[in-house]
Amino acid sequence: MVYLKHFIIILTIGLVCFGQLYASPIKDSMTKTIESTVGNKFAPAEKWECDINGNMLDWVQGKIPKLKLVGTNVKYDKMSLRKIDIFMTKIKFDLLKKRLKSCETATFTAEITDKEMTSLIKENISAIEKPIISSKNGLIQIQGQYKINKIKINFALTSSLSVRNGKNFVLDIENMTVTNYNVKIPKWIQNKIVNSINPVYTFPENKIGLFVNSITPVNGYFSLSGSLDPEKVSKF
Repeated sequence: MVYLKHFIIILTIGLVCFGQLYASPIKDSMTKTIESTVGNKFAPAEKWECDINGNMLDWVQGKIPKLKLVGTNVKYDKMSLRKIDIFMTKIKFDLLKKRLKSCETATFTAEITDKEMTSLIKENISAIEKPIISSKNGLIQIQGQYKINKIKINFALTSSLSVRNGKNFVLDIENMTVTNYNVKIPKWIQNKIVNSINPVYTFPENKIGLFVNSITPVNGYFSLSGSLDPEKVSKF
């Protein structure tokens, strides 16, 4: 009886070790495939790292309960993201073709520094001459010239930043004055200037159905959060 118990324990340990040896290459193949293809399908980055959970039984069936994909210094369109985290659930992976087949949900969070955000805005406000842009305490500050009826108006504005329709970054003006005089600019002129600026950035049509839900100022950077289209993401 004692020998039988020892045999069962040894057999169990052996099966676990064998399972781990067999599962590790499958897991490595999945993560490396996702890391190597995401740069082509989504965006190039300094580094992509993929982590999946589950066990051998899941992986040999091509199932991944949860996945986290982390990109560092990601170049997306004109935007430089310091970091992006992509989360997926209930993923199906084609072991033969080595690609994602489907996932149930896909969300993301991302970080863009104040410096990158101001550079991005400056690149996209061509209607403003000599723009000087800064970001402080979550507010965007712009100084520049705007021409209306052949008259150049030197102005300064302070605004917060928000997202509309899941893809447009827009400035929500809190204050706008004539530079050096602290005289408030009439509303109709404010509207002209604002309409010539907004949106300050628009996400391009993309292969993964990126939809931004919110943009929040944090100390030294802006935090983005949103979702990805599971059907499009599964084409990674």
